[in-house]
Amino acid sequence: RPLPATPDAELCACPQLSALMLQPRLTPNPIACAACGLEVPPERATLSAELADEIARWCSFHDAFYTLWLDSREFESWARQQLEDLESPVNVRGIKIARDIGGIRRCYYWLFQDTGVDDFTPLAVGPACSRGLTPLGRWQGCESCALVVSN
Repeated sequence: RPLPATPDAELCACPQLSALMLQPRLTPNPIACAACGLEVPPERATLSAELADEIARWCSFHDAFYTLWLDSREFESWARQQLEDLESPVNVRGIKIARDIGGIRRCYYWLFQDTGVDDFTPLAVGPACSRGLTPLGRWQGCESCALVVSN
């Protein structure tokens, strides 16, 4: 069955849309407002139909890894490595799409971190540039890498 439309309460209502995040959450639209964290419809962000299709294809690709990680069985560790590694195909593609979106409006890529593991250490610097992270709304961000992570 087709998924229902996103409820209004889960859509960004910020009067001025500023930066975006490419942040998958097992929904068809991984575009979120960097300020409030809620979903931003592609048309509000003035994304082309072609870019919206590319985002949707990547979202399905990412969700395959995320679903394997959630399954918590034989592929959990492998999927976690893929989701956390900046050089993995899922992140390379996602970062490229975030950069494509960035050509229209500032966009950060949400980097997956498994915060529920015993050896979890929050990132303190951008993983690609080693510059310090700064507060970005409810998250930490690297302006140089255009990445966002959990606090």
